[in-house]
Amino acid sequence: MHPNLIPDDVECREDSPGKVGVGVSSSQGSGPVPSETKADPTRSRTTWTLFEEPHWLDCVAPGTWEAVEISRNGCVVARLPYVVKKLCGVTVLTLPPLTPWLGPWIGPTDGKYAKQLSTQHELLRELVAQLPKAARVLIGCAPEFTNLHALNSEGYTLGLEYTYRLENLSSLDAIWQEFSSGTKRLCKNARKQVQVTAGPDQLPRVIHCISQTFERQNLGYKVRPLAATLERLDSALGKRGQCRSFAAIDAKGRTHAALLLVFDERHAFPLAGGRDTELRTSGAHTLLMWEAIQFAASHSRIFDFEGSMIPAVEKYTSNFGPRQVPVYSALKESWLLSTTQSSLGSMARRAWGALEMIGVRRRAAESRQEGILNGVTGP
Repeated sequence: MHPNLIPDDVECREDSPGKVGVGVSSSQGSGPVPSETKADPTRSRTTWTLFEEPHWLDCVAPGTWEAVEISRNGCVVARLPYVVKKLCGVTVLTLPPLTPWLGPWIGPTDGKYAKQLSTQHELLRELVAQLPKAARVLIGCAPEFTNLHALNSEGYTLGLEYTYRLENLSSLDAIWQEFSSGTKRLCKNARKQVQVTAGPDQLPRVIHCISQTFERQNLGYKVRPLAATLERLDSALGKRGQCRSFAAIDAKGRTHAALLLVFDERHAFPLAGGRDTELRTSGAHTLLMWEAIQFAASHSRIFDFEGSMIPAVEKYTSNFGPRQVPVYSALKESWLLSTTQSSLGSMARRAWGALEMIGVRRRAAESRQEGILNGVTGP
């Protein structure tokens, strides 16, 4: 959850790691996908969600993303976009900000089920074989892609997380009935305190609320780069009618909460948001989520909360009645990087333990000194 939407009683979470790669695969050969090809809008059929679209990646990873592809008979049958980063001189393939996944797309295959699986395995192996060399490769798959069996045999470690989805937006009444009583109460109470405003001019309010959340968590240094990315997304997606900002404003003009919804005809995602530090108890954030769901019902087929493995966030999200959906990932690290990380982790734990003990001893000494000054204890 890049930051994801911030529940009224849940703190913002750190960005997830990502993946990496370079090159292109086809039946005729390989090489980087030309920029004019990456920008071709017809390529939307080779993605699962908005997050793999070229115009999305141009906003969140400008100049640092590429894609590998496999073509058969002139048609793209498999594609894997990736982002390359350098960390301390080490090449890694990772997720860009505000992007919960960025993994392989494999087109429909014919034949019996066993034949389809075999074809998917073959295509996936061909895709990862075309990725550039990197010390760390993290491939995060969209929920629509679940067949990572081939990566296991290629030395990847498979991971599992969950997202939460409203998969039928045809009846808003049915969705409302699945809300918990607490969520309904928050929406009703917030409705009495704020007015919901939506439109492209609300993005500054979204950024303001995010900055409030980050400052509360001592993460203020993240606000400026995040704001720049959000502004690029708002501009690019706004031209395509794929984003909408919501804000909850009271009679005094104060912004209680705000969020940015991104969407296409397939999915809608509450991408980023927050609430004012001093107005956190109004329930406005929950009301905005309900407003976003109602808006998405007329534009998308699925509302995806993006999920979280943080228990408090999971509990908050599940109160809207979504279905739990698995999200798979695959990680491969070089032996040297893995060993280095393990050694550094061990050293960090020992250093932290020593610092913690110093702190305990200092606090004990301060407590004893305070007792002496107050005549509670002897010297």
